[in-house]
Amino acid sequence: MDLSDRELSRLEKLFDQQMWALGRDVQSSVGNLLARRALTRRPAPDGAAVSSTWVDEARGVELSSAGVRVMHPRGALFLGRGPLKPQLQGAPTAALGALAGWFSDYEAWVDVEAGPAWRAESLALRTRPARFTPAEARAAWAALHRLLSE
Repeated sequence: MDLSDRELSRLEKLFDQQMWALGRDVQSSVGNLLARRALTRRPAPDGAAVSSTWVDEARGVELSSAGVRVMHPRGALFLGRGPLKPQLQGAPTAALGALAGWFSDYEAWVDVEAGPAWRAESLALRTRPARFTPAEARAAWAALHRLLSE
């Protein structure tokens, strides 16, 4: 996958912020947003150092504190927290495009389901400042989805 260093840096920041947002969504004032989105919770194995896994069977996405896995007909992709460059080497572009589309759709749904203030409120709780406003994050995911799905 050919992303410039600048694009890769932007993607790492966007992914880090998205992971934070997903973690906050289980504590939304309107209830657990992952459950409301019909993701299925799989408990972590006994003694595992990760959280439960939330699964969107229909779109082949699995979320946990370790990262995100997407299953795509052209191949699977796992993105863990940390530098993305080695994780994306040889990765199926279509899988990253599908994941970007999932994030874009999910964030648009969160905006409706929990209200426009929820994402901004949850990002304000980060110790590191958010790099993207909720609207910028949605737009960035949508743009990446379009780029990689062409």
